[in-house]
Amino acid sequence: MAVSRRRPITSKTMSLARRATPDDAEELVRLRKVMQDSYLGPFRERGVRKIDLRASSDGEPLYTSLGFVRTPDPAMRLTL
Repeated sequence: MAVSRRRPITSKTMSLARRATPDDAEELVRLRKVMQDSYLGPFRERGVRKIDLRASSDGEPLYTSLGFVRTPDPAMRLTL
């Protein structure tokens, strides 16, 4: 694991938001998994095997990144 060379976070240096950097990649992957587990968990618990949705052109890249794939009709599908 790489050692962080960032300044310690204090009330004077802390901001509410910042742009992600390559150093954040591992944490972003972890957070993505947490988010996927939180929204897909209830579906899995109920035995759902496929989720279909209709995404806007703006939303499609997000759903693609979450594992949905385009189907022949104008839907996207995630197979659990």
